[in-house]
Amino acid sequence: NTELFDLYDKYCSSEEILKTGSTVFNNMMQLILAKSALNEMDPEKLTDDIMQSAKAFSETAIIVIGRTSAENSDLSPETLALSDNERAMVEKVCSTFSDVIVLFNIGNVMEMGFIDEYESIKAAAIVWIPGEFGMRAVGQMLKGNVNPSGRLADTVAYSIFDHPSTQNFGSYEYDGGEYYVEYQEGIYVGYRYFETFAKDKVQYPFGYGLSYTTFEKEIVSSSTDNGKISVQVKVTNTGAISGKDTVQLYYSAPYTGKIEKSAIVLGGFDKTKLLAPGESETLTVEYNVNDMASYDWLGTEAWVLEKGDYEIILGENAREHIDSFIYTIDTDIIIKNDSVTGTEIKHLFDEAYSGYTILSRANPEKTYPSARALVKTDDIKDADKYPSPTKNGSAPEMGVVYDTGVITLQDVYEDESLMEPFLDQLTLDEMIHNCTRGGYQTHGIERLGVPQTWDNDGPSSIKGAHGISYTDSGTAYPCATAIACTWNKAIAKKMGYSVGIEARSIGTDIWYAPGVNIHRNPMGGRNFEYFSEDPVISGTMGAQIIDGAWGQQLVTTIKHFALNDQESNRAGIFTWADEQAMREIYLKAFEIPVKESACHGVMSAYNRIGTDWCGGCSELLVDLLRKLRVLYPQAKI
Repeated sequence: NTELFDLYDKYCSSEEILKTGSTVFNNMMQLILAKSALNEMDPEKLTDDIMQSAKAFSETAIIVIGRTSAENSDLSPETLALSDNERAMVEKVCSTFSDVIVLFNIGNVMEMGFIDEYESIKAAAIVWIPGEFGMRAVGQMLKGNVNPSGRLADTVAYSIFDHPSTQNFGSYEYDGGEYYVEYQEGIYVGYRYFETFAKDKVQYPFGYGLSYTTFEKEIVSSSTDNGKISVQVKVTNTGAISGKDTVQLYYSAPYTGKIEKSAIVLGGFDKTKLLAPGESETLTVEYNVNDMASYDWLGTEAWVLEKGDYEIILGENAREHIDSFIYTIDTDIIIKNDSVTGTEIKHLFDEAYSGYTILSRANPEKTYPSARALVKTDDIKDADKYPSPTKNGSAPEMGVVYDTGVITLQDVYEDESLMEPFLDQLTLDEMIHNCTRGGYQTHGIERLGVPQTWDNDGPSSIKGAHGISYTDSGTAYPCATAIACTWNKAIAKKMGYSVGIEARSIGTDIWYAPGVNIHRNPMGGRNFEYFSEDPVISGTMGAQIIDGAWGQQLVTTIKHFALNDQESNRAGIFTWADEQAMREIYLKAFEIPVKESACHGVMSAYNRIGTDWCGGCSELLVDLLRKLRVLYPQAKI
C-alpha cells in the first residue's frame, strides 16, 4: 500500500516525530536513546479517503505499537499505555476494518487492555525487540509458515499501578541528593503477587501463550526419589498443523504464616521438538525437593521446608492447571548448609533491611506497599567517607623475586594457595597499569603469564576489541526477554554458541553478558536486557547462554550483581530489601548460572545494597559469591 506507506514515511522524516519537549534530535540514534516512544502521527491525517483506500487494498489491518528503553533511564506509567494519538488511531482503524492484528514491538510489558475493547482486534502478538533478522520470522508467522510457540515470561496486568513495586520505583530522595528504593513487596514480584493476591488484575497470566494448533498434556508418571521431583509429561499435537509446546511445572507450598510464600512458584520447564499433527513426545521435568524451601529470615537463618502437603502442578500457565499430585513432608526440614559447597547458611544482609512493613499474606491490605519519606541515618551520611588513616599494618609486598622462579597466573589457577605470593610479584607500575588500562580490557603482564584481553558489552550482540567504539560487531540478536519467552533452553544455548563464534572471529575475549536481573517492575529501563520476573527462567536461560558461549571459549560475566532492577539513580542508590526476597528472587537468578554453568565471571552493580556499594560489598562478593560458588570446569556442548 504505497499511499499509506508514503504518508508515514513523510511523517517519519519530519521533525514532528523527533520532538522531545522543546528539543529536536537530528540523529536517530540520539533519538532512540532519548525517547521511549516515538510520537504517533496525528490520526487526522488518516483521512476517510486514505482509510477506504487501505481497506480496498486489504481486508486485514496490522497495527504496530512500539516502545523502547535504554541504559540510565526508566519508563513511566504513561509511556507504557497508549498515547492519545495512538488511541485515536486504533479507534479509527478498528472502526474501518473488521479484522485487525496488533503487534507489540516492545522491550517492556505494557498495558494492553485496549485489545479487549474492540471486536475488530482478532489477533495480537508480542514480537519484542526481535533483533537484526527477527522481523523476517514475524512475517512468516503472519503468513502461517511458522507456528508461534512463545509463552509469557512476565505477567501482563491491566495497569502498571497494579504492580505493588510501582509504589516504590523510581526517584525517592534523602535530603542532600542521595536516592533510595525500598523493596516493600518482599517476595511478591510478578506472578507471585498476582496469583496470590490479585488474579482479577491480570489480563494475560505468566506462562500464557497461543498457537495455531492445539495440544494435550498429561502426567504419565512421576517420582520423588533421590531428593528430586521428577515428572514425565506426554505432549500430543491434537491440531491440524505442526507446532511446539511448553511444559510448565509449578508447586504450591503449604502456608502456615511463619514464612511468606507465594501461592504458586515455577519449579521447572522444558520445550518439545516440532510435533507433527498427531505426534507425541514425553518430556521429563525435574527439580530438587530443596528448591521448594523458603528462606526463614525471621527465624532459623536457613532454608526451611515446612511440613505439610506440597502440590506439584502441571500448568498450561500459572493460572490454568492441567493436573497435579501431592508430595507430603512429615516434619520441618531445616537446610543449614549449602547442598553444593557445604558452606554454612546464615544472614549476610541484615543491614540491607530498613525496617519497612513487608507485604504479607496474613494481612495484605494493611501491609500493601506505600512510599515513605526516609531520613538520613549516620550510616547513610558516612557511606562515602574514606576510612581514617592508620599506622597499623604494613604496605603490601611489591616486586618480589623468588629463587624458585616466577609464579604465573596459570600456577594460581592450578593452586589457589599461590594467590598471595603471585600478587607480591607485581610492581607498583604494573598495578597502576592494571587499574588505569582496565576499561573494556585486561592489561597484559607477559612475564607473569597474564594475557591481555579485549572485553566488550552485551547482551544482544558481541562487539569488537576497541573499547566502546565498537568498530566491529556481530549479529544483533533478539532481546533477552524474547529469548526467555521461547522457554527453549536449546535456543538459548545456540545463541550463546553463535555469539562465541562471532567473538572468536572479531577478537573479543570476554563478553559482558548475560544480564539476569529481575523484572521487578515493567518500568525498568533495562528489562529488555534481562529475561523475566521469575528467577528460575532468568537463571536457567542465563546458564544456557553461558554454556553455549563457553563452547567457543568465550568468557562471560553475568550482570548486574545484584538488585540493579531499576535504572533511575542506579549509581549509588541505597537499595533496601529483606533477606528472604534477596535470596529467593534476586540472588537466585545469579545462583543458578554460578552453580550450574560454565560461569567464569561476574559484573557487580552500581547500586548499593543497604549502605554498601555492590562493587565493594564483601558480604555479597566474598561471603556469598565466592564461598557458595562451585567452579564448573567445562560446558556441556
